[in-house]
Amino acid sequence: MEDCLLTNFIFNKEIKSCCDFNQFEFQNNLIVYEVLMVIEGTPLFLEEHIERFFKSLELNKLNVTISKRQIKSRLRALIEINKLSKGNIKFQLAYNVDGISTFYAWVSPYFYPSKSQYNLGVDCSFYLKQRTMPNAKLWLHTLKEGTSTEINTKNVFEVILYNERDEISEGSKSNLFFIKNNILYTAPNTTVLQGITRSKIFDICNKLDIQIVQKSIIRNEIMDFETAFLSGTSIKLLSIKSLGNISFKTNSQILKLLTIEYEELIKTNLINFVWNL
Repeated sequence: MEDCLLTNFIFNKEIKSCCDFNQFEFQNNLIVYEVLMVIEGTPLFLEEHIERFFKSLELNKLNVTISKRQIKSRLRALIEINKLSKGNIKFQLAYNVDGISTFYAWVSPYFYPSKSQYNLGVDCSFYLKQRTMPNAKLWLHTLKEGTSTEINTKNVFEVILYNERDEISEGSKSNLFFIKNNILYTAPNTTVLQGITRSKIFDICNKLDIQIVQKSIIRNEIMDFETAFLSGTSIKLLSIKSLGNISFKTNSQILKLLTIEYEELIKTNLINFVWNL
């Protein structure tokens, strides 16, 4: 798992000291989780994260022991007690072997790309793995360990998952897009986690009349694309400089336009945010 940052975390209804946080306490549990970004003390796209959280619970046919209102209340308490202005929050339900669930929420370690990485792009490599339930945000300990080792060994920013049929799906903690002739290409919704940032990119493309093609992309087809980029909560939209031995252009006008529009969506969400408890 990971460390608990700042001073306090939420354990069910309680506010507890991070000194009592045990990152190994729930490692053998079935865990449904979300990670959201806090900007200026405001949780970004909170409603969307909570909706996806409950969708993951539904897909796994898990007993729901908390309401949307309770989650909001506890996240608000977490932000306020930690005086959190900027950072990431992880919240989860951990189910033990008896099906009993425990709610946790804490300020989690995060990494935001540098200005140089946004300008120049990042290096990625391939990793042979497929999620068994891609639409549900589950903590998969084995996958996390394997991809982290691969990232460190190959000294890359991210690894891109593919299956035995050589079909590319997504990053280990991001979604993946390609661009060719001003058209976006990405894996079908059914084969990937439907990321919040990914969904916003779809909205922007609908607004700007930019075509998106959802199709299974084979590894040896990526050389046909001009640009590739990742999307995710912490990284937003991040250009890929290289994937395996294939290099991509990182000065795509379409990607720049999408990035500008996404930043505007963030501003609008923050301005209009209310807790609605």
